[in-house]
Amino acid sequence: MQQALLAAAALALGAAPLSRATRLPSCVGEGESGFVALENDDVTRKETSSVWWWHFPHGSYMGSAGEKQAPLLLWLIGGPGGAGARDATYQAGPCLLENGTLIENPNSIPGQLGLDILYLDEWEGAGYSGGGQPVAVTANQTAARIVSFLGAWLRQQSGKSDVKRNGMRDFYIMGYSAAGQYLPVVAKLVLEGTLPLTLRGIAMGNGLIDPLTQIPTWGEFLHENKLINATTLTRFNRQYRFGCERALLKGNWSAANNECWALSSYCPTPDNLNIHGALHSLNTSDI
Repeated sequence: MQQALLAAAALALGAAPLSRATRLPSCVGEGESGFVALENDDVTRKETSSVWWWHFPHGSYMGSAGEKQAPLLLWLIGGPGGAGARDATYQAGPCLLENGTLIENPNSIPGQLGLDILYLDEWEGAGYSGGGQPVAVTANQTAARIVSFLGAWLRQQSGKSDVKRNGMRDFYIMGYSAAGQYLPVVAKLVLEGTLPLTLRGIAMGNGLIDPLTQIPTWGEFLHENKLINATTLTRFNRQYRFGCERALLKGNWSAANNECWALSSYCPTPDNLNIHGALHSLNTSDI
């Protein structure tokens, strides 16, 4: 799956130069991708780093954009270090990657809600952004970098003849998983900043905000939904206390990552939980 996704995205990108956009084929219609250069990047300690983006205008696959520009939705992957191309062809975008082929997604957020959607690879070393190894950054640094990206991307877009440049644009932010750490900070910076965007709302699914508060509830949730028994719940709680929690309280982040992530193994796998079937009320993101 991952190899097919990267191959499809690489085929679409070709050899796009920095800060230029490349038209994409198939079901994406007028969708395009490209790079934005962030100058004097304090996070990666480089003079210039590049952030890869993938944008799907609502009007391109809904017939007509109309007189008013569609609101913009920024989709944050989480990870941290998530690749936008994955979600663009896996969850909410206009396309799905199936057997190495991009097909139309009947349940796309842009198509259902009439929004433009923007994905990005977050950050250095993730997907096509920059190069080299991923860089660990704080939630505040990540949020500031996203806002810097938005400003540069909007300036890049304003130079195109088919983009309306008058007035403020309605803006939404959606994200999940580790994006729960910095999505609210991005919203705060947009509200306080000078970008030509009017923040209308944010949405977060399965956000990892405070592991010391959230992770202990996983076992209880699974038990109450009859997905694990009482014996397994006791084992889960013991493993959390002496592994995940201890590493978090000590600030041993490498061990915490391993110990806390291991607890996700208590969740049923797609092989024994029908996460997509209409007869089952649970989704993997619920867990």
